[in-house]
Amino acid sequence: MSYRQVSETYLPNLVPTLASDRTVIAVTSVQADAAWAARVTWTIARGIASGGRRTLLADLDLESPVLDAGARETVAEGIADAFLFGVSLGYAARQQERDLYYIGAGSKTSDPEQVWSSPRWERLARGFGSQGAVMVLYLSPAGLSKIALTPDGLVILAPRGYDPAAGSLPGIKRMVEAGVPVLAVVTGAEFPVSSVARAGKRPRSTRSFRPAALVAASVVAAALVLWIAGPWRSASQRPLPDPAAAGGRVSVPEGPAADSLFYSVQVAAFSTAEQAVDYAEELARAEKVVTVAPVRLGTRGVWYRVLLGALPTAAAADSLLRRLWERGLVKRPNGTILRTPFALELGDYSLEDISELGMSLYALRTPGGSERIFAGAFEEGSQASLADSLLGAAGLRGKLVRRLGIRP
Repeated sequence: MSYRQVSETYLPNLVPTLASDRTVIAVTSVQADAAWAARVTWTIARGIASGGRRTLLADLDLESPVLDAGARETVAEGIADAFLFGVSLGYAARQQERDLYYIGAGSKTSDPEQVWSSPRWERLARGFGSQGAVMVLYLSPAGLSKIALTPDGLVILAPRGYDPAAGSLPGIKRMVEAGVPVLAVVTGAEFPVSSVARAGKRPRSTRSFRPAALVAASVVAAALVLWIAGPWRSASQRPLPDPAAAGGRVSVPEGPAADSLFYSVQVAAFSTAEQAVDYAEELARAEKVVTVAPVRLGTRGVWYRVLLGALPTAAAADSLLRRLWERGLVKRPNGTILRTPFALELGDYSLEDISELGMSLYALRTPGGSERIFAGAFEEGSQASLADSLLGAAGLRGKLVRRLGIRP
């Protein structure tokens, strides 16, 4: 079986694609403290609702309910009262924000299985499906083994990682055997998830480089991501503003949504630039947009992300990731979808110019037909300051912009 191991840090970017075409998503927790599990479950529900789909989050951990703390409004009655005592679901479910509703566990019951095994679940699921809405059901592994409903997907919350195929918990085992897809195993922010693991060196490919692809054969210094092989005519753009001087914020004009290429797929991250560039070089033989983005991750120091693609939506990034899996370029379940709207722009060049560059750069075509050269891809503008410093050390100047252009 295949599944994604996703850090909670990147979960918000991935949620819309996880929920795509799903009506019932079950969320269960292993090894997790209640507060962490509740926070991540709310992140999932809010992420789905933010995409414009009507979403109901229900706390079905009837023995130890945990989700009320994250709700803006609750009532004493909940799912147990609705199923056992005839309380209206419309009354018990309270709107939290646009398109997001929440219903708590409600009154304590000595027999939670009466709720879990109710035939009403199937009718509810059909009703939600007919309206294009989503139910997110939070259950303990015990409840998962008894719920009278087969969800469209399962999300496992495991701060230290978990292998669903191990079959150590009956509820998860039941879902896996029933063919329910494991949409994600969500880990803690500090857990070294596979999508940012130190990937091994790939065998050399015999395929030739494309003109617009990243070209990187070495590193001038271990700290320099962009390898310069020949003379360069420096662009005339102003240097990136110092985020510290601007209070940690960089002002970047909004770009037209029709041209935005704000999504990437992170396939690896390395502790040294040389490792990252070597891995990116191999991927560049098969993909047009490959870049290395150095970012400072708090106490974990500097990491060099290997990013693929310049895509308009999270769904398009998900399609790229699946294609990478199918082609064997990235091993399942590696790969994380990131919203990376910022990049460092180095100017307008023709395809002939690009072919002469010996750099870890990529090109995007503008509606006018010219090629614009970019370095990196970043979630926040402030993340680009390190890359800009490295460019400056090479005698280059980049301008922080929103990544716009025609999809490659």
